[in-house]
Amino acid sequence: MSNEVRLLRPWTTIEVEQEVLVIVPTIELRCNYCGAKLILHDFNPMAHRYTGEPELRHCDVHMKCPYCGHWNVFGVPITEEEYRELNKSRLKVKTLRWELPKIYEKIEEQLGLKYKEEIELVKKKLELLGYW
Repeated sequence: MSNEVRLLRPWTTIEVEQEVLVIVPTIELRCNYCGAKLILHDFNPMAHRYTGEPELRHCDVHMKCPYCGHWNVFGVPITEEEYRELNKSRLKVKTLRWELPKIYEKIEEQLGLKYKEEIELVKKKLELLGYW
């Protein structure tokens, strides 16, 4: 058995456009209720500083089911570099709407995960609500 320790997590950052990063799962995450693929809703990189203790960095990632609306929050530990990059992103703490097709196009290119049907459903729902 090796003493090597690696950061194992099903999350990565991808660059949507120059200096605009998002954090996304590297695997399909599915709804606990209906089994549909979850879609990125928003993310918030955070750093907690307490006197005399190491800085804690994580990113709260909110994923939503496009079918039943179930909301999921993932607390993802991030490196100092990821914190800096995500904190600069103009998409942080923003409810993602028209950015979703471009984000999921990058996810398909870089990770091979397909979400076309789910993105079309989100787009239709937002159009009906007057948000698109």
